[in-house]
Formats: sequence, structure tokens, C-alpha cells
Amino acid sequence: DGSTLSEIQAATSTSMRVADGGHYPGTSLHELTIQGMSAEAVLLALIHVVTIVMEVLGKMASGDEQVEKGQVRMKLVVPAKAAASIIGVGGASVKQICQQCSVRIQVDQVPVPAGSGASEQAVLLCGSSQNALTALPMILEHVGMIATERDLLSWAAHSNAGTKIPGLSLFSGNNKGMPLPGKGKGKGKGK
Repeated sequence: DGSTLSEIQAATSTSMRVADGGHYPGTSLHELTIQGMSAEAVLLALIHVVTIVMEVLGKMASGDEQVEKGQVRMKLVVPAKAAASIIGVGGASVKQICQQCSVRIQVDQVPVPAGSGASEQAVLLCGSSQNALTALPMILEHVGMIATERDLLSWAAHSNAGTKIPGLSLFSGNNKGMPLPGKGKGKGKGK
């Protein structure tokens, strides 16, 4: 009924909406947009969303069937410039986040057009709910780094929900991933 989103918006001073028009390209997922006057407000709203999903479902699967209880498999869409920053030079930034937080991060290789000449990329965050929540501020910091750029506002106002992109399948496995500590190599592009 939307009351939970309304409560989160009121508590965090953010604007949230589930995009009309269908699924995000290359997925069977709906797009939730969170906008706020500060990175902290957006982060707080996202933490509320993850917490509620974990309380209700016991896991955040993002459309993937093989996610264990207590685990998060979150798919975020960020501007391509932020995705490049998340990866860092030679993968240094993503490696640091993965090691420090005991998570796995993949950035899909395929940039998706996002209007006004901008593009976006999907980021996959996997780990325990606590570790994923610890990694989120570090990931969103990279989005905040480009917050003053002019095309960020047009990107934030754009939605690809319902857009058909022939042949696009996000996280199709042709990427290199950052493994969880003590685990084997993952699939996906660690950027």
C-alpha cells in the first residue's frame, strides 16, 4: 500500500519511488529510486529498506534463488563514472571495500544508456546483511564524489524501467569478480 515507503521517506527526508513501466533492463527486478539532499539521507533510507526486507524475508535476494537466510544480494544502479570510481585504479578501491567489509562486489561490464548522453552500470553487493550494510557507505561515497556534476541530476531523474535492450542480461557471468574472503573466485566484474 506504500505506507512503508512513506514512513521511510518521512524518517529520512528522502523521496522514494518504485518506477512504473516494468522491469529494469536485463533483469526481472523493479527499480526503486531514492533521492535526498545528502548522501547520508539516501544511505539512511537504503539501510531502512534493507533492514525491512531482512526482517520480512530473512534475506535480500534481488531475484536470485540461491541466497541463504541472513545474506544480502543487492543490485544497485549507479552512474558509470561512479562505477569506475568504485573499481578504482587497478581495482584498488573495490578490493579495499571487499577486504575491509568481507563482501563481494561486481560491477556489470555493460553500461546502460541513461538519457542526456549519460550511462549507468549495475553494481552487485553480496555478503551477510551486517557486512553489506557496512559496505554501503563506502559504495555510496563514490556516487557522492560526482554529486556536483551537472549530469547527475538528469541521471537521477531518468529511469530505464520498462526499456527493452535486446541481448542485455546483467551479471551474465562474463566478468571477473572479487571473491569473498576464504572463498573461491566469483563471477562478475569487480570494478
